[in-house]
Amino acid sequence: MSGLVFMEAPPGVAGTMAFASAENSDPGDVGADDRGSSEADPQARLTSGGCDCPNMAFFRVWHIPDFPAGVSNFVFDGPTFIPVDFKDYREQVDHLEVLLDGSPTDYAEYMSLYYNGATNWGMGIYFDRLPSGNYQLQLRSTVRLSEELSDDTGVRILTGPVHPIVVDNQVTFTNWNDLIWDNANFQFLAQTKNPVTDWTVDIYDAYGHWVNGGSGHTTNGLIEWTWDLLDFHGNPRDDLDYDPFFAPFITFDAGSGSAGTSVNGPQPSSSPIQRQAPLTTISYPDKGRWIVAYQDSFFETNTPDGNLFVAAMNGIVGGISLRGVPVQSLPLKFGTNYTQTERNGSWATLKAWMLDRGSRNLYYFGHGWADGIGGDVHVFSGGTAVGGMRLPNSKAFITSRNIRDEITFNKYGGARPYRFVWLDGCSTAKGSWPEAFGVNKGTNTLDFYTSTTTNPQRKRPSAFAGWNRAIGSQGWGTVRAFMLFRSEWMFEWQQNWGTKGVVAAFEDARYKTGWVDFGKLWGALCVYGYTELRMNEFNNKSDWPPQ
Repeated sequence: MSGLVFMEAPPGVAGTMAFASAENSDPGDVGADDRGSSEADPQARLTSGGCDCPNMAFFRVWHIPDFPAGVSNFVFDGPTFIPVDFKDYREQVDHLEVLLDGSPTDYAEYMSLYYNGATNWGMGIYFDRLPSGNYQLQLRSTVRLSEELSDDTGVRILTGPVHPIVVDNQVTFTNWNDLIWDNANFQFLAQTKNPVTDWTVDIYDAYGHWVNGGSGHTTNGLIEWTWDLLDFHGNPRDDLDYDPFFAPFITFDAGSGSAGTSVNGPQPSSSPIQRQAPLTTISYPDKGRWIVAYQDSFFETNTPDGNLFVAAMNGIVGGISLRGVPVQSLPLKFGTNYTQTERNGSWATLKAWMLDRGSRNLYYFGHGWADGIGGDVHVFSGGTAVGGMRLPNSKAFITSRNIRDEITFNKYGGARPYRFVWLDGCSTAKGSWPEAFGVNKGTNTLDFYTSTTTNPQRKRPSAFAGWNRAIGSQGWGTVRAFMLFRSEWMFEWQQNWGTKGVVAAFEDARYKTGWVDFGKLWGALCVYGYTELRMNEFNNKSDWPPQ
């Protein structure tokens, strides 16, 4: 707070303060006289602008999370971890994003590194995915103002100062694909700073074994090489269950040129350097697993409502099993009958299953909000649960940023795109959840996904369902109809697995259970992406792309 002069409020106005910049000599400003002095009469200055001081209020000073000052004017080459100074409220920061020239970048991940005897939190920024040049770097934070997890919880958006930086990559991967989409080959693309050089590519598997490689020479810095997914013995390496990821390395000369000749004649030699390229992974397992997760004591156990709830969750799990699809049921510990350690542990288990490369479908029931799901206990209003609350030291929640960074757009461990997600909690379609799972807030036909124009990477059709408001309180029908709608949805979807899309399954479930009218349902339930997705459509590796 250097540069600010704090003034006591006039007598009789307890607990208020006025403040002004000591660097501002405008005589109309609070706390500055005509000569720029900070010794002005507080009473006079506080009333000179027409302020009746009893209307003044308390204020809170926020520390804005930011990078170290030494980041300014630093020259970056390749992926870099930059710690963030959160002071004492890191757990209240729901969302962090790196801004480059004022716009968010996809190539940054909130993460921790252990060094100097401590766990350090910050942002891993993949500068090698960006063209070399000058940038303006900033950090923008979304800070929650209370432990209540709902849309009504206040937040502050805090943007740090601008840090001018330089990106000067020896090798850049601006055209890199994180996934092997067609299960047949993978095109290696890179750009070296040195335009004239010999190069080699070596591919290693997740266990450190050399798989295959290629080599060549470039006269313009562009490296292109296509791998046919065979190892050096000629064996196919296209099974995600066996090879969770591949780690390619590129070796080249960093000098003005490489040894040998080119179209420009003999080139001087320099010492070779090596860089790891981004990890690459097969896009889909043989069969995509389902996860069915729900807060287990959302309705009081051993009561009619609680029994209906358990039956509905079991019905969803059973419907998936009937189609021979792998499914993992995960009751999440909820409420004060459990310790915080137990609640945290159940959410850690959910995160582990979501990170597993075989998991590609998710149903979740419980508290939610625009950018998160979870909580430890209910928040009540008039005897009705209207939201969730996070207790001290809680890890019983997941944010959309967690999913985006660690799963669907993971630049460190390989991306894991999901095929279908229904977050059955309040306001989950209102914020960033659809995009976190890689689904834009729009609807697409199958032609969109099969066209190389609209879908050049041939990404698998996917869909996201969620609510755009709070649901389940007064005006949302009986608990019986509420829960039957969910189990009936899965029954309709799996029973007609070859013909019925997800939207039709929702509509038939509403018709059979009588839960709310169609206008209320579709005024709140949002389905994005491929809305005609059938229950097990495109859920096998061989299903996509179509031959």
